[in-house]
Amino acid sequence: MGIGFLCSNITRAEFGALMNPRGKNKRDVWTINADRHQGSHPAVMPEALAEICVRAGSRAGDLVMDPFCGTGTTGVVALKIARKFIGIDLLRQCAEESRYRLREVVLACSG
Repeated sequence: MGIGFLCSNITRAEFGALMNPRGKNKRDVWTINADRHQGSHPAVMPEALAEICVRAGSRAGDLVMDPFCGTGTTGVVALKIARKFIGIDLLRQCAEESRYRLREVVLACSG
């Protein structure tokens, strides 16, 4: 059993199902289209990529932390799939943009 499984409450089978619900393991190369984002950050992570990682590493209601949150893509995805989120970024401009994006998701989900 790997370290990741020792530290979490998820079984190997549950992890496998999260990584690929069709029953096959994810391969070394994932084909994910880039997202268009109107913001200041030059390299915004696609939401599809963040979603794979957030789903694999957490369950609904869990807290997801991104210590290099940039424009908040991980947080946006986490909130959309019923996780809590804490984001940290060194650059004030990125933190402000992230805060704006997260607020938009919260408003959309509550309205």
